[in-house]
Amino acid sequence: MQPKERFPVARPPLVGWNIALLLALLAGCAVLPPPATFPNRPQQAETAARKGNHAQAAQLYEAAAAARAPSEQADLLLAAAREWLAAGSTVDGARVIGMLTASAAGLTPEQNFERTMLDAEVTLVGGHPAAAWQKISAVAEPTAAPAAPRYLQLRLRIALAAARPVDAVRAEISAERYSTSPAERTQLRSQLLAQLRQARERGVKLEPQASNDPVVRGWLDLAAVASDERGISLTGAGEAARWRARNPNHPATELLAQAFPPTLTAPAAAGTRVALLLPLSGPAAGAAGTIRDGFMSAYYQLPAASRPDLHIYDTAAVSATSAVAQARAEGSAFIVGPLTRADVAAVAGKPVGDIFTDDGEAAFRELERAAAQRALATPGAVVALGSGAVLDPGVQQLLPGQAVVYLEASFSAIARRLGLDRPRVVIPGNPRGRLRSMLEERRPVYERLASFTVPADDLAPEEIADDVATWLGQR
Repeated sequence: MQPKERFPVARPPLVGWNIALLLALLAGCAVLPPPATFPNRPQQAETAARKGNHAQAAQLYEAAAAARAPSEQADLLLAAAREWLAAGSTVDGARVIGMLTASAAGLTPEQNFERTMLDAEVTLVGGHPAAAWQKISAVAEPTAAPAAPRYLQLRLRIALAAARPVDAVRAEISAERYSTSPAERTQLRSQLLAQLRQARERGVKLEPQASNDPVVRGWLDLAAVASDERGISLTGAGEAARWRARNPNHPATELLAQAFPPTLTAPAAAGTRVALLLPLSGPAAGAAGTIRDGFMSAYYQLPAASRPDLHIYDTAAVSATSAVAQARAEGSAFIVGPLTRADVAAVAGKPVGDIFTDDGEAAFRELERAAAQRALATPGAVVALGSGAVLDPGVQQLLPGQAVVYLEASFSAIARRLGLDRPRVVIPGNPRGRLRSMLEERRPVYERLASFTVPADDLAPEEIADDVATWLGQR
């Protein structure tokens, strides 16, 4: 049998098939979706927190925690609670802390400590200082930084809010053990004195006899007698010396310059002529007499050798303009007064309204600021600032440390005094609406600056004066 003849068969080159296959794959890739990306919520939360968007940061931290395994959620939830606290939302902060408390068994000691600190702070900020004190007292005091200083600072805040000044002082004394430099220790002491004084203004009683510890007693003694006045004091040096005698070698001795303003010394006062301008015989004689008596009381506390040469001018008997001219002609270096709006306008040469119209509000506020600065630098002065004066940042900077009394009046009371309470009277310009807007804008400023507030709607002037005098006597 003859073998069959074989013929060659043509085959396509392999290279062509490879290229075709590659093109097909590339074409298929063109329609595939891009790889999935996931937002980095913790990083976004950090960015929001740096921008001050604390509520947004808290929400992002919570969302990040929800996407993690339970073992990875704690730090994110702690961060969320901190941001809710920074945002002022104690309800949400407590909610997140409740989530952490439910899983407290799985927390590390550090995480559990942070949870208890935030729980106490949220309770404090939420307006429950007694409950916050119970919570902070249940936490064992840490023995090393940075946990120990944080615990002690929060304990101090809560103690003062809960009217426990002795415990607050003890917390600061303990915190000094962790200070790393004399400057840091001095800062801790300065903050304690400031916080004790603020507590005193809120009505917390600072009673040195409440403790047998001489260091604690000294702190309470100093905060109880420390002056809130700025500028020059009449009796600062004497009060500082008496405190030092009661509390020798006390750590707060370095703060006496902060506690008591410098005393008006002989070189600054002796031989200086001071003029006091008051309407002592006119319709405002009652108020003028009260101011004069307070001024004289402070004046006679100065040592006789260092008292200035004081002259009093009755602006009801002679015009305020004449009194100012006479005081200047007689060599007065300081002129205190005049008291009434009409007298101020007379001395300025034009009514207050004309100063606004002719020179502008900026010029008026500049005059007002300078007058307030001169008045507040006068020992023993009682300064009645206009309702608009305290809106000026320059005037506000003069007020910290002063005894600032806010005579609070409601919209209806102010409208009644201005004659804007009559029904069915249409007045062009909507003055009632402007008054309401002005009051809503200014009230937060008044409340922030005030050391003491008197609701004055239904009180007679004598009753307001009694309330203020009682408060001053307790300071």
